[in-house]
Amino acid sequence: MLSAKENWGDVATVPGPATDDPESAETEVPPPPPPPAALSLLERDLQKFLTRNLEVIEKGLRPDPAYQLEEYTIDVGRIDLLCKDSRDNWVVIELKADWAGDDAVGQILGYMSWVKEHLPNGASVRGIIVCKNTTGRVKAAIKWVPGLSVKRFALNFSIADLG
Repeated sequence: MLSAKENWGDVATVPGPATDDPESAETEVPPPPPPPAALSLLERDLQKFLTRNLEVIEKGLRPDPAYQLEEYTIDVGRIDLLCKDSRDNWVVIELKADWAGDDAVGQILGYMSWVKEHLPNGASVRGIIVCKNTTGRVKAAIKWVPGLSVKRFALNFSIADLG
């Protein structure tokens, strides 16, 4: 049994970084996620905003009238935004309300593969992950995947007195 200490012999356990020692902590480890309800609300709001303002992501992005722009359901999941670029190429957009990790890369590559195989002119498909932040490993991975990019969003909100 893996949990039995006697099966591990002289293997030393390695403790995680101390919380009071900033030098020992990794700087790119995402913080704990907020409660799921808050996260999904933000992602849904982000999706609604971007649906109405695709040019914020990239100039020339537009919906294809023959396909649903938001939450396009396919047999491998739901594409957050499916649109076309100025050269009539498909663009799959995956939204992450907070950190985008390795799973986001796998998710969007699956969607891009499906589009390539099932939609007209699918050979010309790109993917964009829109997130608040990402890890160094994701940044390194996208360098090796043609047609995949990551864009960071930032929310700005302020209230000022009128008088």
